[in-house]
Amino acid sequence: MIKRLIQFIRLKNVEKKDILMTVCYILKAEIVLKFFSYKSSQKLIFRQVEGSLKGDAMPVLRRKILLVERVCRNLPWGVSCLRKSISLRDLLSKAGIGSEIRIGVNKVDGKVIAHAWVQCKGYEIFKNGEYSQLQ
Repeated sequence: MIKRLIQFIRLKNVEKKDILMTVCYILKAEIVLKFFSYKSSQKLIFRQVEGSLKGDAMPVLRRKILLVERVCRNLPWGVSCLRKSISLRDLLSKAGIGSEIRIGVNKVDGKVIAHAWVQCKGYEIFKNGEYSQLQ
């Protein structure tokens, strides 16, 4: 824990800001999904974000994906796929990149299994643990 704190302190201010903003988006998703009604949280989950970024979005997209994964790995609690997806969608929105959250539900051996991912720029992000191009 102390080692991670020292590593964080040594980061550039821009990197610290990105990490703290990502943590805030994850906490926002966590709070809304735990304490708000379904109707209220539905607005957060299913809002569609239009893009306004000019030029190549791929470097920004990759950086935001890595940032969310890195922050989630270092939090003291597990972050669900839905919370990751909401956080990434909001980070991309702030960067001017449009995206949507997709949710899939399946029944396997009598159990209902659900998974959330982000669809953006022809990619499915977090669908299979990473990002892959749409067929």
